[in-house]
Amino acid sequence: MPAPDCSRPASAAERQGCTAAERTALLALTQAHARALSDYFATLRSLATRITGPAEQDAIRFTRQEVFGAGERLMENLRITEQELPPIRAVQARVGLRPAFGAEMSEHGWRIRRQMELQAEALSRLEALRGPDAAAGLPRLRWGFAYLRSAFEALVMSDRDALPEIEQARQALAIRPPA
Repeated sequence: MPAPDCSRPASAAERQGCTAAERTALLALTQAHARALSDYFATLRSLATRITGPAEQDAIRFTRQEVFGAGERLMENLRITEQELPPIRAVQARVGLRPAFGAEMSEHGWRIRRQMELQAEALSRLEALRGPDAAAGLPRLRWGFAYLRSAFEALVMSDRDALPEIEQARQALAIRPPA
């Protein structure tokens, strides 16, 4: 059966098929973005708790780029421009944090906060596109995002408080801990 022409769906069945296809694509992109955020936070936690070297710096760069790449794909799907995202707000990190973590937060914290806003928008759009098959991945994704948001807020105050939130997010998103 050929895919419906979604540029101008004529029948109710075509509109329903287009909505289902849009929801499926958006759900996959939103899940990939949430997983990338989760990986980034897990790596970011190591910057906050350990003396870091080149391997950790490479890992944070890689996971950060994964988040931004997934975010760009999500923005493209949602047809959102940078100007439509909330304005940049500084991320205040506690004085005395590990230097590598403090540097990451001061340089990229606001961009990560924007990624969190993008994830919230994607979840909102998924709710609007809700259909009979939407229940499969959306609740886990919402829970995972709630834990990610909490983990981000906790990370800038206490890495110890953030750990349970990161682990809960990874469980909700069905991400296994690294071996």
